[in-house]
Amino acid sequence: MPRHRRQSMRLRGFDQSLPFMCFITIHTHDNQHLFGAVTDAAVIHSELGVIAVKCWQEIPRHFPNVKLDEMVVMPNHVHGILHIAPSKIVGAQHAAPLQRRGANLTPGTMGVIVRSYKSEVTRQARQCLNSLSAVIWQHNYHDRIIRDDRALFHMRNYIRSNPERWGACGTDASGYTTPDSQ
Repeated sequence: MPRHRRQSMRLRGFDQSLPFMCFITIHTHDNQHLFGAVTDAAVIHSELGVIAVKCWQEIPRHFPNVKLDEMVVMPNHVHGILHIAPSKIVGAQHAAPLQRRGANLTPGTMGVIVRSYKSEVTRQARQCLNSLSAVIWQHNYHDRIIRDDRALFHMRNYIRSNPERWGACGTDASGYTTPDSQ
């Protein structure tokens, strides 16, 4: 039986050996509202939301080549900006080993950082829920390389205003359009 291979969503040919900034969005599995709720344009985090925030804030501790910028944990997704410098790290990365069947992940890259973050949030969430099978995340993540100060400005504003755009239906009222179209 042929094995399904996912198409990479990463920017083809992008050189992660140079410093760069990236806007990241990670969604929960089936867009479940696991991380809290939005009330009066403010996010009120659940216990899992607090875990997601704490794990994000710990990224530089595990990846010294990363600096954090704006971020928000919404009920069903996380937005954040990472400043990533080249890494000289080898071996296992925080909560996720580097190698698994068919995976070729370079230490300290965006993919390893996001994978490790998702893995640690899942590990802590399973402890919190006393469940070994809790599915937290949608597969993969969305990313956008930040190419200039104007794009950085718009992405920071997009993240800051995300709770205000949360619609009455409980979703991002913008329909998840990225800020570089603004």
